[in-house]
Amino acid sequence: MEKEYKWMIENKTMFHNIVNSSIVAQALVSKQDIQMEAIYYDTEDHLLAQMHGALRLRKENDVSVCCLKLAEQGEGALKTRKEYEVTAQDIYSGLTRLKNIIEAEGLDILLRSSSLVELCRTDFIRNAYLLCIDKPSGICEGELAFDFGNMSCGTCRAPLCEMEFEYKSGDLHSFHNFAHQLESTFALTPQPLSKMGRAMELKEILFTRKG
Repeated sequence: MEKEYKWMIENKTMFHNIVNSSIVAQALVSKQDIQMEAIYYDTEDHLLAQMHGALRLRKENDVSVCCLKLAEQGEGALKTRKEYEVTAQDIYSGLTRLKNIIEAEGLDILLRSSSLVELCRTDFIRNAYLLCIDKPSGICEGELAFDFGNMSCGTCRAPLCEMEFEYKSGDLHSFHNFAHQLESTFALTPQPLSKMGRAMELKEILFTRKG
C-alpha cells in the first residue's frame, strides 16, 4: 500500500531551502538523483480511469519498472492507494508478471488487451532523500523527493515541479507527524492531482482555449 504526501513546489530553490533546513538535515540518511521517464496506459474503453487507477511503464535510470496503481484515497496532501510493481522491459511483459495480482483485482481484461492506449508521458529528474525520523511515537523511514521536468499529453506539454514524502517503513504516526511538520513549517500547498491526472488535463486546457 503506497502512502505519500504530495505538495506543489514553485522552483528548485524552494526545495533546496527545505532539504537544507535543520528539520531535514538531522534525519538525512542518503540521497540520490534518478532520471525518470514514464508512459501511462489504459484500455480503449478507459477501464482504469473509471476505477481511478493507473498503469505505468517507467524507466528509473537503467531499470524499467511496470506499475499498477488502484483505488486512490486521500485528503489534502496525503494520498493512499494500492501499488504493485515489477521490473519489465515493456508494458505487456509487465502485465504478465503481474498476472496473479491482476486476476485477484478482477482486471483480467488487462491481460487480454493487445492494444493498450498510451495516455500521456512524464520526463523528470528526481532528487531523492532517504530520511530516518525519530519521534516520541517511534522511528520511521520515508523518502523526501523533488521532481522537476516535463509532462506531455499528445502534442501538449507543460513543466512538472512537485515534492513528495513517501512512507517506507516503521512507525506511521512518526511519518504523518513529520509530514505535517514540513507542511506547517514551510507553508506547503497540497497537490491534489497525480502526475498522470495533471498531464491528462493538458488536452482539456488546450481544447478550452481553442473553444
